[in-house]
Amino acid sequence: MKSFISRKKHLFFFCVFLYASECAALTGARLADMFITNSQGNLLVYLKVKNAFSRQIQQTVFSGVPTTFSFFIRVEQKRSLWTDKELAEAVLTHTIKYDNLKKEFSIRRSWEKGRNRIVRSPEEAERLMSDVEGYPILPMDKLEKGADYEIQAMAKLSKISLPFYLRYLPVTPSIARFETEWYTIEFEY
Repeated sequence: MKSFISRKKHLFFFCVFLYASECAALTGARLADMFITNSQGNLLVYLKVKNAFSRQIQQTVFSGVPTTFSFFIRVEQKRSLWTDKELAEAVLTHTIKYDNLKKEFSIRRSWEKGRNRIVRSPEEAERLMSDVEGYPILPMDKLEKGADYEIQAMAKLSKISLPFYLRYLPVTPSIARFETEWYTIEFEY
């Protein structure tokens, strides 16, 4: 009887450990190095996701399953007596697929007009998936001089859809997910 209770305790603590390690994997990714600038006509956003490629996500990518990161960006004008006014909102997606025969990564970034980038280096593929460089979020003529603004961004791993032949297997590996906290920058124009 004692050994049965002891086993249950060990099983309980093992499950708690697995849950805690899964939660740690979920919270490891974070937005970093976000900044804004302007070109002649647009407000540009630059941002980077750190720690997005956990071991489980790397395994998923190298197995050939298409994996998508989604970036959510919004710009609001801050108003003291009224609710804040939303000026722009965007959802950007970066999708990676690994071709095991050619040993290359195909990366499609939604904001680059359907152009696929082909790279062989895992480090370059990770950089292309994790970075948004100079996305034109808002035309500059939409901003008022002297007004306060806030830009927010977050990223998450979108739901991964397994190939048809793997969907109905009783044992499929759990796929790690991540969702970052919202990153906020306030600025005055």
